[in-house]
Amino acid sequence: MIEIFKALSDENRMRMLHLLSIKALCVCELEVILEMNQSNVSRHLSKLKLAGLITPIKEGLWVHYEMSTSFIKESASLLCYLESRWQVEPLYRQDRNRYEIYTQKALNCKDITEDREKVSQIIGGLYEI
Repeated sequence: MIEIFKALSDENRMRMLHLLSIKALCVCELEVILEMNQSNVSRHLSKLKLAGLITPIKEGLWVHYEMSTSFIKESASLLCYLESRWQVEPLYRQDRNRYEIYTQKALNCKDITEDREKVSQIIGGLYEI
């Protein structure tokens, strides 16, 4: 329990968990959606993984992360509380909006690899496809 709350005590890890509660994502997707660098994303994912909140899934060349099914089952009330806060807190709503643009534009890891700056601009609303 202590490890879970330690992992949740960081705003960036909470932001990642929020997005991973919606859909499995890879490091590059989290980087672009959350506007963070690879080193920070990887460091935070490692702490979430060690606390048992997320699990990696290997898909071809990519490793995607998703919320752990055991965390979902064992911490249903905590997750319910978090989801209610994620819906109203401005930072998480902004992250969700960026994620929705990312999915609506049918962007993917390959797009990020080919032109990260363009994908960032599209998600930020600075560039139209």
